[in-house]
Amino acid sequence: MTASRRTRGASGTERDLETDSGNISSDSLCTPPEIYEPLYEFWGGIPDCDPATNEHALIRAHVMHTSLGLVLPWRAPRRPTRRTWVNWPYSTNEPWAAKAVQEMKTGNVAELVIFCMTVTSPFWWRRLMLEPRRNPRVICTRRIKFLGPGGKPLGSGARFDTSLIYYGPKPARFDRYFRHVERWSTWGR
Repeated sequence: MTASRRTRGASGTERDLETDSGNISSDSLCTPPEIYEPLYEFWGGIPDCDPATNEHALIRAHVMHTSLGLVLPWRAPRRPTRRTWVNWPYSTNEPWAAKAVQEMKTGNVAELVIFCMTVTSPFWWRRLMLEPRRNPRVICTRRIKFLGPGGKPLGSGARFDTSLIYYGPKPARFDRYFRHVERWSTWGR
């Protein structure tokens, strides 16, 4: 397995990740069970909405958008809990962070868990920490090994740090369910 990745960096170009089964976009990698299984336990079931899923995703939600997640509301009809999980494409952080803030402000999302890159200097990160009227709980995870198509583990962990960011009324419960992947944690502001 070769580690040539396809991500959109400062240059705006994407790179492929070569696997034994061929090239795939790093934006198509899957969240591993060590993240989504505790999420199911934390919420007592699957999320109401996953606005940034892909055709390979292993995580399930009542409403899943494989496209138009930046346009459609992040809510599931007839679901009063309004719990949203999002692991957006890491090549396009800014519009997803803006949409997350907007969805919290409009009330479409009551509880939100974001799984994203840990890069604290860009505007999109500061927006997530400062704009919502809620103080997020941030768990910086150890290097996570994402899964390829069909749930096949990749040979090495991510080449970047990731975080779980939680907006909601149960931060102590959130900490308890995700302590196993924590490197460090903090409040957002």
